Amino acid sequence: MSVFYARQRPKIFPQGLYEESSTEKVPLGTIWELVDGRRFVYCKAASSGGPTGPGYLIQSAQQDAQQSSVSIAVAAAAGDTTVYFTNGADTHDANDYKDGYLVIEATAGPGQCLKISTSSALTSAGTGTLVLKDAVRTALTTSSTATVVKHPCQDVIVCPANTPTGVVIGVSPITPTASYYFWAQCAGVAAVLVDNSTTIIQGVPVQAYGDVAGACQVFTEDEEIPQIGVAIDIGAQNQMATIFLRGLMY
Repeated sequence: MSVFYARQRPKIFPQGLYEESSTEKVPLGTIWELVDGRRFVYCKAASSGGPTGPGYLIQSAQQDAQQSSVSIAVAAAAGDTTVYFTNGADTHDANDYKDGYLVIEATAGPGQCLKISTSSALTSAGTGTLVLKDAVRTALTTSSTATVVKHPCQDVIVCPANTPTGVVIGVSPITPTASYYFWAQCAGVAAVLVDNSTTIIQGVPVQAYGDVAGACQVFTEDEEIPQIGVAIDIGAQNQMATIFLRGLMY
């Protein structure tokens, strides 16, 4: 057991900052903040495409379009904690969407973001069952549409080169085993891989999605690429640079 002291009070977690675990020790998204301003968030690596080394930028899993804008299969009253929806063509194992969210998009009940407790296995064009931690607040009808999304820290992958396919979570400080749980750094001073086409300049903002998967590059004012922080030192191509992460998602 490791003990680190956060800004306001001590926190004790059953998994150290640089350890991994085959089982979930704390809830996904748990924050661990150190007195020097570094912040870490609890994640699960994807079964493939996960972090390939320390210092690599990671993002949330790419949203499956087959779980976007789905139809509610059975009307749900306010207060219900089980919702049924019509799945698209893709299949998923039971609890792939555990701790994720059901977001109601249109018609009856739009604007609700409901936390998922458990999810059933999803078959092609079948009916999916979601047990919710948040009860339905406004009744849903079979005309309601919704999107089912994973928790951003579930099945994280390395940021692909050039083009975002998810939300930047932070930097992996270790090389976690596929499908294992680990802490990713999301704020404060961190080592981050530099891409192969630019040299990082001190004091200049940097962005994710360089020419190399998991790497950062000098900020180019591209509105489609997120800025992740500011360079503390000069970072050479294909090496690690010292970056002050601005907080990203967490």
